[in-house]
Amino acid sequence: MVDWEHRGEYIQRRSKRKGLDEFDVEPEWANEAVDDPDRLVASDPGSKSGESVRIVGYSRSADRILTVIVVPKSVTPVSDEWWGANAWASNESDQRKYYEELEEER
Repeated sequence: MVDWEHRGEYIQRRSKRKGLDEFDVEPEWANEAVDDPDRLVASDPGSKSGESVRIVGYSRSADRILTVIVVPKSVTPVSDEWWGANAWASNESDQRKYYEELEEER
């Protein structure tokens, strides 16, 4: 489970920061995407620390593919506890990668 204590409101108010055409994400939806068994997981190319991870997964409640950025709560020892950093509706490129991966698995 991802802890959204510090950034939950941030992802819920994306449209207020970025514009009305942006999709506000509920923390529960982001967690559904993280828990998607078909999710894609990779290092976040936008990470300044090199520690954040980008997850692209489907949220049933949001009925869309979301991109979620998480950061480990602790790096020593390696942790399975994560802070949520950001989440948004996936762009076309991430959606395409997600669906291509699903097709390859079949």
